[in-house]
Amino acid sequence: MRPSEWSHHDKLNRPGPLLGNCLALQELGITYTQYSLLQAAVSLVNTIVPLFGGQFIDVFGTGWGSIVSSTLIMIGDMIVAFSTGIASYPVMVVGRLIYGYAAELCKA
Repeated sequence: MRPSEWSHHDKLNRPGPLLGNCLALQELGITYTQYSLLQAAVSLVNTIVPLFGGQFIDVFGTGWGSIVSSTLIMIGDMIVAFSTGIASYPVMVVGRLIYGYAAELCKA
């Protein structure tokens, strides 16, 4: 595993403890189906990013690619954290989509 994938692997499964804690699911009003969608949101962008992620890295270089992807990962994580504070499931999905896009850009 490359160092750039360490944080991706760690954060991909971060919502995992929510599933084991039914109280957290109840507090956020998340069903098991919604939880599955939350996990799938990260992988959904894997069908899109390879088409243009590599081109982005080729044009702007690995330095800018790393900065952009790291910034987007941070923004996605912050959105997910914010969404738990306001108990907004749609905002949480958007944060996971942004995170998934950026994490896949790291691998491109």
